[in-house]
Amino acid sequence: MEHVIDQVINETNLIFEAVLNSNSSVIEDFILVVFDDPNTELLANTIDRNEFKAALHSIRLRNGGNCPEYSMSGIEEALKVSRPNSFVYVFTNAFAEDYEKLDAVRSLSQEKGIQVNFLLTGECKRFKPIQYDVYKDITKATSGQIFHSKKDDVNKIIKYIIETVKYKRTILARKDTKEGENKIQFSVDSKIHNVLIAVSPAPHYEVIDSDGNFIEPELIVQTEKCVVGKIIAKPGIYTVHINDYNQSTVVVSGETTVCFQYGFSTIEPTTLNETSTKPVDATENQFLSIELDNFETDVYLETAELTDIDDNIIKVFNLKFINKKQQFYVTEPFKPPHGMFKIAINGLTKSNEKIRRVSTSTTQYQDPKLVPTPPYTPPTVTISPESPVYVEFNSLLKLKCKVQGYPKPDVIWMDDSGEILSAQKMHPVHLRRDYISVLEIEKVNKNMTVTCTALSHKGDKDSKSVDVKIKYKIYLQVLEHPKDKKVEYNKSAEFKCIVNSWPPAKIIWFKNEKIIRTDENFMMSLDNSTLTIKGMKYHLKGKYHVNVSNTHETKVFSFEVKVPNQKAPRIDKSVSTYKRKIGDSVDMSCRVIQGEPKPDIIWSFYKDGPSHDFEDLNNTQYFYHIEEINKHHSGIYRCEAKNNIDKDLHEMQLIVEYPLFIKVAGGGTFKVGDRVTLDCIVDGSPKPSIEWCFNGSKIEVSSRYKIYKNNSLSFIGSKSDSGNYYCVAENSRQKEKGHIKVTIYGKDELFVEVPKVKKYG
Repeated sequence: MEHVIDQVINETNLIFEAVLNSNSSVIEDFILVVFDDPNTELLANTIDRNEFKAALHSIRLRNGGNCPEYSMSGIEEALKVSRPNSFVYVFTNAFAEDYEKLDAVRSLSQEKGIQVNFLLTGECKRFKPIQYDVYKDITKATSGQIFHSKKDDVNKIIKYIIETVKYKRTILARKDTKEGENKIQFSVDSKIHNVLIAVSPAPHYEVIDSDGNFIEPELIVQTEKCVVGKIIAKPGIYTVHINDYNQSTVVVSGETTVCFQYGFSTIEPTTLNETSTKPVDATENQFLSIELDNFETDVYLETAELTDIDDNIIKVFNLKFINKKQQFYVTEPFKPPHGMFKIAINGLTKSNEKIRRVSTSTTQYQDPKLVPTPPYTPPTVTISPESPVYVEFNSLLKLKCKVQGYPKPDVIWMDDSGEILSAQKMHPVHLRRDYISVLEIEKVNKNMTVTCTALSHKGDKDSKSVDVKIKYKIYLQVLEHPKDKKVEYNKSAEFKCIVNSWPPAKIIWFKNEKIIRTDENFMMSLDNSTLTIKGMKYHLKGKYHVNVSNTHETKVFSFEVKVPNQKAPRIDKSVSTYKRKIGDSVDMSCRVIQGEPKPDIIWSFYKDGPSHDFEDLNNTQYFYHIEEINKHHSGIYRCEAKNNIDKDLHEMQLIVEYPLFIKVAGGGTFKVGDRVTLDCIVDGSPKPSIEWCFNGSKIEVSSRYKIYKNNSLSFIGSKSDSGNYYCVAENSRQKEKGHIKVTIYGKDELFVEVPKVKKYG
C-alpha cells in the first residue's frame, strides 16, 4: 500500500485545486480514515491541503499481512464523520473480514446519501465470496463502483475522482451487466453537461447517440481493467455497448444545475428539516418531500417515482408545490415498499423540455437493530416557524417543535399565562435521535407567547418560545363584476363592480388600456364601483376591463361592450345600366338593402377621357336625378354606402344615345414617299366602331397602314394609293360614312389641278 499512498500524496494538490477553483463543487472538506487489523483511526477532517498531506505522510504501514482486513469498520468510521451527499473512496488491497457490518454500513450510507467507491489494488488469495460481495452490495446501493487497478495505475483513477468532485453531478444510469446484457441506455437533457462514462472491469466500450452515430469519448482513464471517458453530449438518448467482458459495472454521470434532496415524515412537512432520508415507521403512512436544487428556478416538478434498485417503477405520485422559494414539494401520504428503493423526480422546463433525476443512493425503512444506542444526550429544541408568527384572527395556529436528545425527552407546550397546551403525540424523525411535537390551536383570538420545553429523565431541559401575533384577515372578495353586454345605440348602460375587501380596495376602469374618467361619454360613481355609459356610440364599443386591488392582491375582470344588430352595408346591384336619349331625364337608384347603423351615401362620376378619377357629385341621397340629359352625362356613376362596420360600392353606366356624326379630313395631293394622314372625327352614342376602306376594300392594320386610337389612318404614299378613302362608323342604331380623295403623283411629275368650271344654264 505504500506505493498507493505515495500516488495519493502526489495527486492531492490536483484534488484540492479542482475543488477550491470550482464555483459549484459540493465538497466542503476532506476526511482521511485508516484501518488495519482491527483498528480504525480518523487522521484528518480538513479543508487545508497541507494538513491533509501531513496526515497522509503520517500513515505507518504494519507488516501484519492479514487479508482480508477490517475495511467495513473503516468505511463505517468515514461515513459517521462525513457530511451528507459526500463521496467515499476506499483504497485497499484486501477484502472485508468484517463483512457482517454490511447492513449497518449500507444503512448509514443511505441515510447520508453518500456514494461509496472502491479502488482494489490486489486480492486475497484465500477468501470467502461474501467478503468481496459486500463491496458490490454497497456500490450497488449507493451508485458507486469497484475499480480493479494495478498499484501503478492509482494515479490514473484519481483523475476520475478529480472530475467527479469539480461540479455537482447526477447519476444518469448505473448497471451491473451480465452475460448477454452488454449495453446500457441513458438520457441527456439541456441541463446536463460533461457526461462521464466509467466501466470496470472492461477496457473498451462504444457510445452511440439517438441518431445512430458513434460518439468518440475523451479518455480520462485507460487501464487494463477499466476505462473512463467524457463526452460533450447534446440532449437525446445514448447507448453504451461494453466490449470484451461478460460482467461489468457501468456508471454514467453528468454535471448538472438541477438536482434534488428528499425526505420522509409521518406528518406533512413544511421544510426538509422535518424529514429523514429513510422512512421511520412501517405501520404509518409517510409523506415524501422533494427539495429541488435549481438556482435558475426554471424547472417545475410534476411527479415523483419510487423505483427498485434496477430502476423499475414501483409507484408514481403527483407532487404538490408547497414553497416556491425553497422549491419544496410534497406527495400525498402512502406506505413505502419494503426493501431498498430509489427516488426519481420528473418535471418540465419553461420550454416544456422533460427533466428527470434519480437519487444517487437507495433508501429503505429505518431498522432499530441497525441504529446504535447513543450515549445520553441532553435535549435541544427548535420551533418552526420562527418567531414572530402571524396568524389571522380566529384562524388555526400550527407549530412544530423539533427535539433532539436521547433517551426520548418529554415535551410540554405552554402559553404565557402558564396554561399547559395539549399537543399531538411525538412523531419520530430519526430513531433514537430526533422527534417532532405538533401543537394545533383551532382558533387564535389574542396575542400570546408559546413555549416548547423538552425535559430529559435526568432533569436537563431546553426551551424555545415564539411570539404569536394576531393579524386581521386580508381578503378581497368581488361579489359582482361586469360581463359582456350589448347596448342599443344612444341608450345608457351601467356596469357594476361590487367589492368586499380589507384593506379597502381601489377600483380602476379601463377601455383599451386607457383609464376611464367622468367625461361627455362616461360617468363614474363616487366609489368607482359603477361605470355608466351615458349614451352608446359606436366609438364606445370594444374591450374594457376593471382592476380591483387592496395592496395585497389584484384581480382583473375583462368584458366587452357591443352595439347589437350591426350589419355591413349591402346595395341592390340588380340594375347596372341606364340608356337615355338627349333631353330625357333619369333617376339612378342606390337602394341599400342592408346596413346597421344606417349607411352614409356618396355619389361620384367617371367619364371616359384623360382623367381616370371619379369626381364627387356632392349628392348623399339614395338616388341621383338628371333632368335634361346631354351627351356629357354619359359615363360611370358610382354609389358608395358606408357605415362604421364596412362599405359597399355599386357602379352604374349611363348611356346617352344620340345620332352619329362623322367628318373626314386630311385628303388632297401628295408626292410619292410623303406620309399621308387622314383624320376621322366621330361622335355618337352608343359608341360606334370605326373602320377604313379604300376603293371599296377594308384596310387592315399592317406594316404599311397604321390606324391610331383617335381613328386616324396613316401610311407612306405610293402612286397606287391614289383614290377614294372612306371612314365607316357603325353602332347598334345606325351606320354612317365619310369619304375623301387622295391623289399621289411621282416626284418628277408636275401636278396641275384643273379648276372646276362653273356651268351656267
